[in-house]
Amino acid sequence: MLTTDRLLLRRWRDADRASFAAMNADPVVMEHFPSTRTRAESDALVDRIEAGFEAHGFGLWAVERREDGELLGFVGLSRPSVDVVVSGRALSDEVEIGWRLRRDAWGQGYAAEAAREVLRVARSGTDTGGLGLESVVSFTAEGNLRSRALMERLGMTRDPADDFEHPALPVGHPQRAHVLYRLTLGRPAPSVAIEQPAGDDVLSLLRQADEYALSLYPAENYHVLDVESLRRPDVSFFVARHEGTAVGTAAIVDRGDGSGELKRVFVADAARGLGVGRALLAAVEQHARGLGIGLVQLETGLPQVAAVILYEKTGYVPIPAFGPYVGDETSWCMEKRL
Repeated sequence: MLTTDRLLLRRWRDADRASFAAMNADPVVMEHFPSTRTRAESDALVDRIEAGFEAHGFGLWAVERREDGELLGFVGLSRPSVDVVVSGRALSDEVEIGWRLRRDAWGQGYAAEAAREVLRVARSGTDTGGLGLESVVSFTAEGNLRSRALMERLGMTRDPADDFEHPALPVGHPQRAHVLYRLTLGRPAPSVAIEQPAGDDVLSLLRQADEYALSLYPAENYHVLDVESLRRPDVSFFVARHEGTAVGTAAIVDRGDGSGELKRVFVADAARGLGVGRALLAAVEQHARGLGIGLVQLETGLPQVAAVILYEKTGYVPIPAFGPYVGDETSWCMEKRL
């Protein structure tokens, strides 16, 4: 049994079956699956999950809300049954982290809260009651942007070479194309949340970002939001933390017309390679969608090669200079439709 501030992750009970079946019969919950499940199919899934606990020592935990005892769905670990090979290794030899929550539990951070606790157990050594896993994977239908965003917020990264066609689905099926994400568990994944631009560690990061940018560009070509501007009501400011320490920042400016501008993206040198940049972008984009923002634009510079590559890999494309960047030869502008 695992616990978080709001949740209890536990083994399954017979009393869970009816509400779990109702969730699996919801076409919105099952949008990215081949079909909804009947009560018999849902019950059989519970049986397979419980058998997995007995066989492997881990499984898909039932997620119960501590406040009222409501079953919200599942989050946990399993051995994939998909018969494909990724990175030269059978997918069935991997450990998958997965989740499915009922619709009224979406958008409240429950899945991320439970998944981080599951990852803590997966990462921890067996001498402390953990599983001591080296890595986990997660995969979903290509169009399941909600799940993909959570994977990225957890610090998981995608190599398109690992994407696959689900062999159980016919060619041409809308869910056949799958994407796979992976997380190496040697170090804890970064967490990302909206914060105020305050605190010594956050302000130090902002100063580091300023110093780095001014080493690349003349001051007149540094288009920055200062600390006071980051507190404006139209700005959402994000901080990535690794083991409690601030290691990255990002902000989104809501223009009020269905578009937003990405600003203040920075990752500390010591946190390179931890997936901080991707986690920040995923968190910002999910928040932007909730604000009704369908287009995100940004300005960077070609000297920032790593940043440009990251933006390209996450779906941003070059565009002509816009707004205050028109005529600035140091600017490189990009955008992404969400």
